[in-house]
Amino acid sequence: AVPLALLWGWWFLSTPIPLYENSIQVRVSGNTMTSNSFTASGGAMRMQSLKSRKIIAVFPEKSLDRFARQQQGYFFPEQAKDDQRQRGAIPVTVVAVPRGSYRSTGEVTLQAEYPADQPDPFAGLPLTGGQVRIAVNRITPAHLLTRASGLHNDQEKSGPVSYARRRTGP
Repeated sequence: AVPLALLWGWWFLSTPIPLYENSIQVRVSGNTMTSNSFTASGGAMRMQSLKSRKIIAVFPEKSLDRFARQQQGYFFPEQAKDDQRQRGAIPVTVVAVPRGSYRSTGEVTLQAEYPADQPDPFAGLPLTGGQVRIAVNRITPAHLLTRASGLHNDQEKSGPVSYARRRTGP
């Protein structure tokens, strides 16, 4: 029983749980062909043909500070009512976050890449629906419990972006 309790304690104190920012205002672009070069075993250069799609997701302006280029996320396509196929999440990467005067648009550009010889994961999907989730933070179960119980209140530092930041001072 002691090893099991120690194992559970380690899990409780160290397992990361991702926090996500979500957007349901999503547009998907058409296919674009790209190529990726990499070194294979033996030092030979290899080329791989890729297809990619740009995804534009609109987020609240206050959440844009939590995004950075190359940040990972997921696109969950909207399923048509007559489509019976099970659709999963499509991995995406943040490629552009609006800065300066473009910030008020809230349009974050993401990219989904997949091998050109594989089936298109976007085939048959509507190009203006779904949900995008971008991981912005990680917390442990212990931290989640202390926040939920009111013992530790750090909404200012790592809480959900939907809470407005409070300014103290002039």
